[in-house]
Amino acid sequence: MGRIRIESAGEIWEQPLSTSTILGRHWSCDAQIRDRRVPMRWLELRWLQGIWAWRVNDNAHDTRGTGKVLDQGWRALAISEGEGGRVTCADVAQIQLIDAAPPAVFARDLASGAFLTDGELHEHFEVHGDEVFPIGAAEGPARPLMDGAVSIIRGRSLRIHIPSDPPATERMLINIVHHQVTLDIWPEELRAQFTLGREVVAASGECVRVLTIYAQARLDQGANEGWLSTDRAYTTWIQAGGNPESARERIGWEKGKLRTRLAQSGAVQVARLFEGRRLAKHSESRLATSPLQITIHGHK
Repeated sequence: MGRIRIESAGEIWEQPLSTSTILGRHWSCDAQIRDRRVPMRWLELRWLQGIWAWRVNDNAHDTRGTGKVLDQGWRALAISEGEGGRVTCADVAQIQLIDAAPPAVFARDLASGAFLTDGELHEHFEVHGDEVFPIGAAEGPARPLMDGAVSIIRGRSLRIHIPSDPPATERMLINIVHHQVTLDIWPEELRAQFTLGREVVAASGECVRVLTIYAQARLDQGANEGWLSTDRAYTTWIQAGGNPESARERIGWEKGKLRTRLAQSGAVQVARLFEGRRLAKHSESRLATSPLQITIHGHK
């Protein structure tokens, strides 16, 4: 069956691949990578048209990998000589395809995380062609298990993975100005993410430097402040590492770029991310996110 090797934070482990496997930091991922620099739902691996393929769900800027380009953002993942068949995230996590066989039936112990294949699988399940039953159940009127079903067998809580046609990957929408949204920013990496419950949208690049100066103003000035004129924002942006040869309009361009990237990642209400007000001689804007919702990593 298809199998990958995962390396992160000095740990190396292998695991079989179901028809669709999600990798990331969130507890619900099929392969959980705990490093904080890995996105919540980083990557999907899928059995697609007779080959294994990969597609980034989050943080494409820091993801590196090779493979033939397929439809809808998918790329082929194949075993090759040397360093081939690898996908990395920000140099802190790496996956490699080590078995390119099609997906097959396997189970996972929800308590220990152990995978059950081959002989151990058949000690708990009966596999009859495309149908899988808990051990002994096929003799009675029991219905075959569905992919992802959880059964308690011999005192173990086991989730069964059965090859099937996976549904299309759907990115849930996240209200960017919801009062429970949290904003995490890593200025050194020019990376930011907004999180609401299980859902995450992220952005990276120069637009995050602009976001950082507005977030810092919110933290420094308090709940009802954080307003910056374009001139002040521009000066602060240059002090934070922005290109001094850029025009002051760069601030507005990067704010627009940030809204666009968040919308493409599944955010709604992005037009409300920045609030504006008009004073006697000039206008000001601020980040709509409350200081209580903002964490700038490395902030002193």
